[in-house]
Amino acid sequence: AAVTDHHISHCQGQKKKMPLKGSYSWCETINHIEVEVPLKGASRKKIDVYTAPSILKVSYPPFLVDINLYAEIDEEKSKAVLKNGTLKVKLAKEKPSLWG
Repeated sequence: AAVTDHHISHCQGQKKKMPLKGSYSWCETINHIEVEVPLKGASRKKIDVYTAPSILKVSYPPFLVDINLYAEIDEEKSKAVLKNGTLKVKLAKEKPSLWG
C-alpha cells in the first residue's frame, strides 16, 4: 500500500524522545528482592516509582528501568529509599522462594 501524508500526519509536530534504559542491580533473599538504581544525579522531584504485582518501574528522565518480575510481590510491604544518589527498592515477595 502507498504511504500518503494522511497516514503519517500523526508523526508531525513535537516529537517525544524515547526514554533511555536505566541501569540497576539486584539481589534476593527468600522473602525479598532488593533492586538498586543509580540515579545519575536525577532530581528527587523527577523520580517516579511504580509497582504492580509483577512489575517495577523507576522513571528518572531521561532514564527508565522497567522490570517484569519473576513472581508477584506484596506492594503493601515493599518500600523505596533514596540515599546517596541511589534508589534502593525492597520488594516483599508474595510467596517465599528464590527467583534467580
